[in-house]
Amino acid sequence: MPPRQETRSEADAFIARLNNRTPEERTRLLREHRAFLSGDRDQDTNFHDAVVQTVMAGPSRTPAPVRLPPTGETASYIEAVRKQKAAEATAEGSEKKKKTEKKRELAKGKKR
Repeated sequence: MPPRQETRSEADAFIARLNNRTPEERTRLLREHRAFLSGDRDQDTNFHDAVVQTVMAGPSRTPAPVRLPPTGETASYIEAVRKQKAAEATAEGSEKKKKTEKKRELAKGKKR
């Protein structure tokens, strides 16, 4: 396994976790960590403190913000466009209806 690269922030975090440890434990943890970085170990040093592990995981992702409906001028513009489209649709529908009625009347007139 190739040697693993460690960032400065990871190294600083590791050193910070070594604080408040006995000297013997500190040397053991450093030895295990160096072996992990060189590729001799599969897993990194285990500190056995769950509190620090959750802090190291980082903050959870915040959910996407909820989109609010349009207000003010934007809302009135959208409503006006909606009404205009509805008026155009009904006008087109009534024109089609008039054309079909005229065709029916003409067809009746020719049949007589």
